[in-house]
Amino acid sequence: LKRRMSKTLPWVADFRDLCADDCRYREPSPQRRAAHRQLEQEILEVADVVIAVTERQRTILADRVPAQCDKFITITNGFDPTDFETRGEERTVNVGRFVLAYVGRFDLSQTSDEWFDGLQRFVAKLGPMRERFLFRIVGYANKTAQAKLRAAGVECEFTGYLSHAEAIRAMRSADALLLNAPTGPNGDSVIRAKLFEYLASRRPILLVGPEGGECERIVQSCDAGLTVNFDAGAVADALTRLFEEWTAGRPIPGCGSAGLDAYSRIELTRRLALVFDRLADRGAEA
Repeated sequence: LKRRMSKTLPWVADFRDLCADDCRYREPSPQRRAAHRQLEQEILEVADVVIAVTERQRTILADRVPAQCDKFITITNGFDPTDFETRGEERTVNVGRFVLAYVGRFDLSQTSDEWFDGLQRFVAKLGPMRERFLFRIVGYANKTAQAKLRAAGVECEFTGYLSHAEAIRAMRSADALLLNAPTGPNGDSVIRAKLFEYLASRRPILLVGPEGGECERIVQSCDAGLTVNFDAGAVADALTRLFEEWTAGRPIPGCGSAGLDAYSRIELTRRLALVFDRLADRGAEA
């Protein structure tokens, strides 16, 4: 379509992830890798606007076409404000027990060994108080991950998949929310999509991820919780701080209202509409 209508039909290419540069890219065939790279390069060169979902990914993509870097922009994922308008804090659920929740798919491939080691150290340090700590996984958790958690001496609850409304409710009812950022090449460029609903839930976030990564930047800029790198001692210390502050009656706060506006889907859609308007105006002038 772009080749046939290059003069009348502008093309916005929206990269929801990186392609051949993605940390999960595992194509073993050199020929296919070359073909993927060539196709991606053609898209980057021919599209009128290229959208990336993180600032770091925008830079990675723009570096492939340095002469056209101005056409690369960032529009992140976000959250729907209506999902959070009528739901209360629901804090009575966890009386006497600190609940750390993970909402989403809990796979070993997305969870570092340092997280398990740090969790085990934390629980061992709790001693008899471990009965007041619960790790709740809302979504899928494979059997190997479940076994590793139980071997760490952690009391866990596995809800399985829930509806979206129920998952939001689980976020709002937790005392803290765990987010594991990916590792591997360009893993620091990835923002887990669930981060934005975590922010909107106003619960404190414990992020385990690469130093200087996009997830770390957002959690810190929104003052939304604690961030640690892939270090078991740091994980244990962060869990201890969350638990002790909660026990003392002064829990660490989550994201405030000021940090949320930029990630509302209403605001993000407005930004996308401006891109379309600009291209339409350019076409009208041509």
